[in-house]
Amino acid sequence: MTPVLQLAMLVCCAVILWRADRAIDAMSTGSRLIVRVAYWALAVGAIAQIGTIVLYGDRPSLPALIVAAGIAGLLAGERRIRSLVAPRQGGRHTRVI
Repeated sequence: MTPVLQLAMLVCCAVILWRADRAIDAMSTGSRLIVRVAYWALAVGAIAQIGTIVLYGDRPSLPALIVAAGIAGLLAGERRIRSLVAPRQGGRHTRVI
């Protein structure tokens, strides 16, 4: 069971790293700091998890794998991240129903 958990976590972390890297590259100077820090933290966490599995043979826990799979699914399914787009100069956003 351990190699299955490790492989699944490696795949999830690779997806997180791939999507976080693309999001960081797409950010403009008008992006909010909290969004930048959040994507940076996701990327660093994914790199650290990959490193601990590859270098030390760490076995991820099932709850950690479920969280990583959820984050990877959210990032993989999102085509356009609205929080990266700087708000218009007019101030208010219009809501489409």
